[in-house]
Amino acid sequence: MLRSIPYMLVMLCGGIASAQPAASDDGPGPRVSQPQPAAIGDSTLQALRGRTIAVRRASGGVVVGELVGYDAASFTLALVPSRDIVTLPRGDIAALRLADVAPWTVTPTTASAAAGPSAAGAVVAAGPVRERHFGLQLGLAPGVMLDYEIGYFYAFVHGDVVLPMASSGVLLGFAAGAGVTFALAARSRWKMDVFAHLDPVRLGDVNLGGGIGLGVHFTALNGFTLAFKAPIIGYSGSFGSSSTNNGAGIGVAYYYLGGVMGLPIISLGYRF
Repeated sequence: MLRSIPYMLVMLCGGIASAQPAASDDGPGPRVSQPQPAAIGDSTLQALRGRTIAVRRASGGVVVGELVGYDAASFTLALVPSRDIVTLPRGDIAALRLADVAPWTVTPTTASAAAGPSAAGAVVAAGPVRERHFGLQLGLAPGVMLDYEIGYFYAFVHGDVVLPMASSGVLLGFAAGAGVTFALAARSRWKMDVFAHLDPVRLGDVNLGGGIGLGVHFTALNGFTLAFKAPIIGYSGSFGSSSTNNGAGIGVAYYYLGGVMGLPIISLGYRF
């Protein structure tokens, strides 16, 4: 009987220990929480609406696009430069920054890649956008145009190539001009040109026309450029033995005729 007492004590202590409730994790001890991305408020997204932003995702990677909309759970971007539309969870925002004023760009390859879990591999960081100033273009009437733009300044020279060869030198057309250029809209690659120009042309006699012209030109990121020019108002004087260009009306008519021959009405080429 006495030998069984220790065994009974061990069994009793084991039963009491097994009856104790498991320790709750609701106690006052320290708890480890997962870090959460900083919340982006509605006021911030509203201020950025319509702007091009770079979104650093909590899940990894960077997506760049224009913020076109948002709600409590998600936000929608028009990717740059593809303009594909993607909707991403709002809780995935780790950080925001303006991309349209940054000296670098991040280009998603596709919308599905930007929205997927491997978004980090779907973006490519590029260097600063290259500034292009000097252009070499083929114009119509068939000729060669050299132009130069920097800031708001724009200038060009153009010479016919085909007309002199086709007419054995009877028809010649040249033009040179300089003026101002400005973007048609914010972040637009189309520009309006307002310029003064001189058009020395040969139509039997030598005619020198001058006036004001208008044009527009486009320069792509890869350097391709397309331009249109037209004479607006001016006058042309004639120098030669026949001197048929004597009246005011004839002078205005020769101005537009010389403008068509000398100016590159349509031109395309490459800007360096």
